[in-house]
Amino acid sequence: MMIQDKLLILEEKLDKLLEDYKEDILVTIVGGFNNEDLLKKGSIFKIVKEPDNLYDMEAIAVKYDDETIAYVANSVTTVERGTMSAGRIYDKFNNDCEIEIIFAGYQIIAKLLIA
Repeated sequence: MMIQDKLLILEEKLDKLLEDYKEDILVTIVGGFNNEDLLKKGSIFKIVKEPDNLYDMEAIAVKYDDETIAYVANSVTTVERGTMSAGRIYDKFNNDCEIEIIFAGYQIIAKLLIA
């Protein structure tokens, strides 16, 4: 199977996923390349605001055992279509909440688990 065919299949899966979760708040997870073994579908992580982050005052870290393993995307070049940026969800929870990975393909997509 050619790479283009594989990408088309992943795009179709993502389209269906976005339709299935259209009532949920979805985010793209970035920077977790060294932790792909952890960032699997069904995994649940804590996300924590980092207001003192030197690079992004709306930064939201993905934590595993209190260690930052990735971030919620906050750039037009990294936010997958159908998902929200860190800036858009920043006021939707206090200091932290949980996410569940719902898609782990060429992008990692998670939904917010807000109580």
